[in-house]
Amino acid sequence: MSYERGRVFRQFFTIALIMGLVAGAAMAQTTTATIRGTVNDESGNPFPTAEITATNSATGFTYRAVAGSTGAFTLSGLTPGTYRIDVVAPSYRGTTREVTVLVGQSLDMNFRLQPDMVLMEQITVVGSTPIEMQATAIATNVTRQQIENLPQNNRNFMNFATLAPGLRYQDNEFSKTFAAGAQSANAVNVFIDGVSFKNDVLVGGVIGQDSSRGNPFPQNAVQEFRVLTQNY
Repeated sequence: MSYERGRVFRQFFTIALIMGLVAGAAMAQTTTATIRGTVNDESGNPFPTAEITATNSATGFTYRAVAGSTGAFTLSGLTPGTYRIDVVAPSYRGTTREVTVLVGQSLDMNFRLQPDMVLMEQITVVGSTPIEMQATAIATNVTRQQIENLPQNNRNFMNFATLAPGLRYQDNEFSKTFAAGAQSANAVNVFIDGVSFKNDVLVGGVIGQDSSRGNPFPQNAVQEFRVLTQNY
């Protein structure tokens, strides 16, 4: 993970807290998001060659994909945030949606294009909050709104990990640990922008626990994170 030292308070990080036996499974974890779906015409038939563009509202960075022969597309490796999704095709009316994706999410979005010979016209942007209907992980996302608005007695963003069901938290003068289910604090791992912060020396398992109770980053530098409480 790289960043300019002088701008650390303005840099956002996405963090995945991995609860469980993570040795040998780190490659399966991700701090990005995915949008997938299909593009059809007005009759419901697949619309190949349609171009799908996702534009990050905060940075302006774009991700592009082209629908395949079945109309399917995938936009992967998305930095969590709010995106404008534009779907266009020659001689068809373009469609636009706004969507917010969280770290580790994989969302399904389907589009239907209507024929239109007018190439230039006003496009209405429709915002929505999609729900992840299929997932292979038991996870809880801690959003930027929660980090900014929920009260706590210090500025360690890891305290918000207790929003995940079944997570045990201990904070006293000599020890600060959290763990999920029947696992010990030693089994916890933290990935920051995809980089493991596993600590094999201290009992807490990761930076910010046990003797290293301090924050790895200030609270206002963290965009969001996801707590995974299973081993797979």
